[in-house]
Amino acid sequence: MDWLALKLVSWLIHAIVVMVSVGAVSKGNPRNTLPRALLVTLMVAVVVTPFAWFWFLIIPGIIALLAWLGMLADYLLRPYMVVPTWA
Repeated sequence: MDWLALKLVSWLIHAIVVMVSVGAVSKGNPRNTLPRALLVTLMVAVVVTPFAWFWFLIIPGIIALLAWLGMLADYLLRPYMVVPTWA
């Protein structure tokens, strides 16, 4: 239970830091609230945390993305690149 309480307090502190940072950049922003800061820190944690475990898949993922884009370009450009037989 102590671990959970510490995690919740840590999350709250991070959200307050986000609020202070946003407040420093945009003073008087009515959308700079604690619930929104909590949501932002939660979303960042959900998106960023998997990269700590699966960082070794980034390079193969980039290679696969480039290969997929190359095949897509080949598929989309092929009808326009055919040289007519009468030319």
